[in-house]
Parts: sequence; C-alpha cells; structure tokens
Amino acid sequence: MKDEQKNRPAKKTVLVLFPLSDLGQKIVGLFSQNGYRVNIILSNEKEQNEFNPPQENVSIFYLQAQPGQFWSNLADDVKSDILSAPVVIYCAGKDFLKMESTGKQEEWQIDFQSDTQKRLTFIDQLLSQFSENKPGLWINLAVGTTMQHSKATAYCKTRYGMIGFGKILELNPKFQGMTIRNICLSFFRHFHAGKAIDYCANCTTTDLRDSLMSLKNEDDLVRYLLNESEDLITRIAVEE
Repeated sequence: MKDEQKNRPAKKTVLVLFPLSDLGQKIVGLFSQNGYRVNIILSNEKEQNEFNPPQENVSIFYLQAQPGQFWSNLADDVKSDILSAPVVIYCAGKDFLKMESTGKQEEWQIDFQSDTQKRLTFIDQLLSQFSENKPGLWINLAVGTTMQHSKATAYCKTRYGMIGFGKILELNPKFQGMTIRNICLSFFRHFHAGKAIDYCANCTTTDLRDSLMSLKNEDDLVRYLLNESEDLITRIAVEE
C-alpha cells in the first residue's frame, strides 16, 4: 500500500488569482494544456464575462460585493478543490503599487472600497482558509517601478509590498516549508528590451535573476512557471 501511495501522481491543480493580462491568459492556457485543473478567481462578474480561457479543465469564479460571500456561496467539494491546489499564482500586476491609505502614524485608514484592496482582502481570507493542505508553491507576478529615495540610490516600490507579503507567510507556522517566488515583471521586460534598469541591490528578483535572464520572452517565462510547478508536483509524489 505504501509503495502504491508513492507511485500515485500528485494532484495537478493550480489556483490562478486575477489573470486578466495577456500573461495571465498564457499561464491559464499552458497549464490547462498540460493536464492541470485550473481554478481562476476574478474580481467581478464583468471580468468573468470578458475572460475567454480554454474550456478544458478550467473553472472561473468571481468575488461578490461582500468578501465573505465568496466562500459561503461555494459547495463544499468546490471549496475543497480550490483550497487543495499545490500551486498558487497571484497575477498581482500593479496591486502592490496601488495600495492606498490616508492619515499619518497611528491615525491612518485603508481604502477598503478600492478594487485593489478588495483583491488583497480576498487573499487575506484565502490564506486564513488554508488548513493542513497549504500550497507548496506561491508565485507573485508583479509590476514594479523605480523611485528615488532622497539622496539614496533607486529603489523599487513594489519590493516592499512583495517582501512584506512574503515575510507574513514566512512568520506564520502554518506556511513554513512553502516556497515563495517573487517575480518582478518590470525587471524581466526591461532586461529583454535591452534597457538599462537600476533596481535596488536587494530587489526581490535577485535570487531569480540568473533564471529570468536565461528566458527569451513571456512564453519562456510561462514555461518556467510550469516547470517550477512540475518540480513541486514531482517532489510531493516522492514524499507521499
């Protein structure tokens, strides 16, 4: 029985959050073509009507007006399918740049009505829903922008959002052992456009820089994400 469990293929499911961009569409298409069950979360019903993914192995869901309604409206088996995905890909786009708040010091408020904050609130709820079936791989795909910090060198605003998000996961015992990949799409696109781009020395993409430099275009990037996911699935199968 134990040998049979080791040889049993791990569940090939991926949860893709807010993949409205062309890159997001490519991700959904390639994973579906390679036998993955793809669950997609979109921001609203309008996006669901506009999204046109391949039909095979793909399910689309959208956020309701009240964040808690999303989970209460799901059947138990559907909810279980979403939460058991070993791979989560968050197509963050400019979400880490668009977070808005007002006030200073202790007196500040988040704009909970903004689309960006609604997406981030959903992700916070999603993380709280994971139990023992946490994802093995979480990938953030975000657009960055360089800024000048007084007389210091350039830094990337997106860096702090992605690193902060990753640190939250690392400090939570529930998510220990989960691999987090932060990919700055601005670095990737500017590099391949031949433009000089000065990211801070601690750019979140530093640990992936060599891998990203070896890719020629977005299609290669999507295949890289698929290969990372395949490696994880293989490791899970061996461990089981």
